[in-house]
This record gives sequence, structure tokens and C-alpha cells, in this order.
Amino acid sequence: MQRKSPCRQHTTCQLAHLFFSVHSGYGYLTMIRAYFDESGHPDDPNSPVVSVAAVAADIDQWHAFDKQWNAILTAHGVRGLHMTDYESRQGEYRHWKRGDRQTIQFISDLASALINTIQYGCVCSFAMDDWNDIMRDRFEIPYERKRASLIVLLQICLEELNRTNLLPKDRQIHCVYEENDFLARAPNHFIDWKKAWGLEERFGGFGFDDKYNLPGLQAADMLAYEGRKHYLNQEVLRNGIPERKLHKRLRESDKIAFSIADKQTFNSYLEAYHQHFELYKEEQS
Repeated sequence: MQRKSPCRQHTTCQLAHLFFSVHSGYGYLTMIRAYFDESGHPDDPNSPVVSVAAVAADIDQWHAFDKQWNAILTAHGVRGLHMTDYESRQGEYRHWKRGDRQTIQFISDLASALINTIQYGCVCSFAMDDWNDIMRDRFEIPYERKRASLIVLLQICLEELNRTNLLPKDRQIHCVYEENDFLARAPNHFIDWKKAWGLEERFGGFGFDDKYNLPGLQAADMLAYEGRKHYLNQEVLRNGIPERKLHKRLRESDKIAFSIADKQTFNSYLEAYHQHFELYKEEQS
């Protein structure tokens, strides 16, 4: 007997829709909600690549997405998607067989819901060895250096959300990240980043929630996982493993962008960021 999937019209969604559907201060008639998740962890020596992904759409599209996504979960008798568990056949997926028709159909149906519903998705990945080589002398505390890696990846995704033409420029973007103690300082950085780049009207709030409460976080998990695995296999390990079918399908969508940050890209990015932030501080003083 299939286990019924719980209702996911979570209080967080209800409150966000209530308070932000009409933003009187800036005249926004509706908002864009962006969900973020990472794959890999900077504090894990067995995780040489880290990725952060974002998926974004307006409220009406997210309602349609939730309905499709939850119907797929219910049909397969699972509570939610967690890519690591799915790929390793752990947790809810421990009895699923690799290559089985149900197993393949499940992830294929979820990918279709993602591609057909969201307005924009992006993933950025980098190798922790590259990050540590560049940043080792800039942080006295190694833990802070590791934490900063996720914050920078988050910031790159935020910039992509602001830059893309696939999201309306007259809509304010509100951000939700999967619950993560490692990123406890991210909201403060988010506020400083908005001020420094003059994006306080473009971006609204930043919060955290549990992945199983919000299907959008599960969708971000799918993108982050595929971005990390592809970069790990093709560029870091160079192990000859062909491109994963799920990654290829997501990459071929004109709504989703995959990117990497190598040493050269990072050095250029950090230099430009430092110059801009120093100029901003001079203007504020």
C-alpha cells in the first residue's frame, strides 16, 4: 500500500503569499520566490566539489509546480526527493532497484515538472581545492573559510537571478534556503550585498525552511546534485564516466544554466567584488 504524501501547503508558503503577494512599498503586484540548496559540503573532506543551485518562479507557477511534484511523490509513495538518498538507495529509497522502470520514471517525471514549470534555474560549482588555494591566506579560521565558500556560491546564484531576462524585472525576488546551520550568517551577508549593489528593491526577504516542507527546495537539490556530479566526473576526477542522462536533460533546457568557477574565474570575480565593495564603503563614509 502506498503511503500518502502529506500536504505541503506549508505555513511558510501561506504566510509568504499573504504578506508578499502585494508589495505596496514598491508596487509589485506579485513576487518571485527563489529556492536554494547545495550539494556537497565544504566541511567534508570526501566532497571535493560543492555546488549551489537556485530555482525561481512566480507564486502561481509555484502552486502549479507543487501540485505536479506532490502528485508524483504520492504516486511513488515517498515523502520527498533527496538526491543523495535517491542515488545511494538509502532511506525511503532503500528497496528501490537501480535501473528499475519505477526508479527511472520517478526522477524523469520530477525533471519534467521542474523544466515545464519554473521560469529560471541556475547552478554554480567549484572545486574546494581551488577555493582553498585562493582563500587560505585570507581567513585566519579555516571553518570561516569553508563557510564563506557556500556564501560566495549563493551570491553568484543571486547575481544570476538578477541578471537573467527570464525573470520579470518588475517583480521582487524572495529567497528561501534549505535549513543550514553552516549558513547562519548568510542573511546578514544578503542584506549587506543588497545594499552594496543597490538591489534592495529587487530582492526581498531571505529565510530558511526544511526541504520536505517545500518542493521547490527539493527541485533546487536536484539541480545542485547534478551540477556537482557533472563537474566532479568531467573536470575534477576525469574518470571517463559519461554525462548523466538527468544532467543532459536539465542542461538542454533553455531555462536552466550550469556554470563553474575555476581559479581564474574566481580570482577575477573576487577582485571585481573587492573593488566594488571598497568603493561602496568610501561612498558610505
